[in-house]
Amino acid sequence: DITIGKGVLINLSCTIGHDVFIDDFVELCPDVNVSGNCKIGKFTFVGPHSVIMPGTSIGKGSIVSAYSLVKGEFPDFAILAGNPAQQVGDTREMDKKQLERYPELQSYYDEWAKSE
Repeated sequence: DITIGKGVLINLSCTIGHDVFIDDFVELCPDVNVSGNCKIGKFTFVGPHSVIMPGTSIGKGSIVSAYSLVKGEFPDFAILAGNPAQQVGDTREMDKKQLERYPELQSYYDEWAKSE
C-alpha cells in the first residue's frame, strides 16, 4: 500500500513504492529488503526524479531533494537528500525564519505542527 498525506506535492518523474528496476536494484544490493508499504506524511514535498523505495516512511512537513533515493524511516520535518538519502536538515529551521518575518502565522503553525 502507498499512503500519501494531505497536501503532499510530488514533482515530475518520481517513483514511489513501485517495482520498476527492482530486479536490477536487488542484483546490485542483495542485502536490501525491497518490499513493504510506503507512507508520505502530509504537506511533504518530493523533488523531481526522486525514488521512494518500498518500505519507506517519511514524516509530515518534510522535503525530499531532487534525485534522492529514499529508503527507510524518517521523522517529521526532515530534509532528505542524496543517494542513498540521509537527513541533512530540519524544515522547522527554515520555518523559523519565515515566522519571524510573519509572526501573525505562529498560532496556525503551532496548531499544524501538533496535528497528526
